[in-house]
Amino acid sequence: DYNDGFYARKLKLGSDFGKIFDHLADKGLVTSVLIMLLYLKRIDPFLLTILVVRDILVNGIRMSATSDLYVIGAGKSGKWKTALQMGAIPVLFINPESLNIKIFDWLYFTAYSVLWISVVFSIVSALEYYKLWSKNRVKD
Repeated sequence: DYNDGFYARKLKLGSDFGKIFDHLADKGLVTSVLIMLLYLKRIDPFLLTILVVRDILVNGIRMSATSDLYVIGAGKSGKWKTALQMGAIPVLFINPESLNIKIFDWLYFTAYSVLWISVVFSIVSALEYYKLWSKNRVKD
């Protein structure tokens, strides 16, 4: 994901299509994995609810912006949110009971905390999307 965006910017191959569908691909991947973690009882349902509701709202804002003929790309807080999630999620798949190592308890707790920090970035980025949308939207 990082390399795709890096080379698209470096080679000036970015497009509105890429801005929209890269976001949707990220959401599909992260949400499906979080649902699996919920099933495994590794995350709080409230955490997943916040992230899914945020994604629905942001997708609505992005669709509205697109209908007004402009595209809202991901901001820094949204990129941080995704990076934190993609860093924390793999650790949460490891079953802490299967490893009887004290350091892993700390690592697992840290990964879970990072996932909650990503929720804060998620809310901040949703507010940024809303601010950009409300500033640029076509008034009815």
